[in-house]
Amino acid sequence: MNLTPEEEEKYNRLGAGMRRAHNHFKEEFNSLYELADASIGQGVPLGLYLRQVDMLRYQLTAHRPAAERTLFPFLGKRMPSFKEGETHLKAHHVIHEGMLVLHIVGAMIVNMWSFVLGLDQLGTLVQESRGDPSTYSPQEMRKCLDSWRGDLFKHLDQKRLKVSPEKT
Repeated sequence: MNLTPEEEEKYNRLGAGMRRAHNHFKEEFNSLYELADASIGQGVPLGLYLRQVDMLRYQLTAHRPAAERTLFPFLGKRMPSFKEGETHLKAHHVIHEGMLVLHIVGAMIVNMWSFVLGLDQLGTLVQESRGDPSTYSPQEMRKCLDSWRGDLFKHLDQKRLKVSPEKT
């Protein structure tokens, strides 16, 4: 479907915004991974580190309702998969509600179960470490983050690609 110059500009702005947001998630994730052991006697207080981890967890969880309210209706005007009740919206719920193991995006199948479990496990690690800081383990934190990094990054990249102007 051909877009007017104005429509193409809107989709380009949306794509740029998605790239910024998704790159932020990836950069923050990588930063928290690197800082996992810095919180033990190396200048980053454990409490601050755990707040940053929890903030990323919150941001990844909270973006779903915001995207569904603001972005998906706009995208649904041109892209059937973003219309209410369609594939992308259903898949978005699957990812964040943890109802299914597989997330289907076009012809690609991505294992999203580790993403859902990873967010839950991350929350548990943060709670336990806040309750008793002596239980904090950089190895456990990195193991948790490693368990779902690939699926998270793939999901973020695929979402961004679905919104490019040539897809509308």
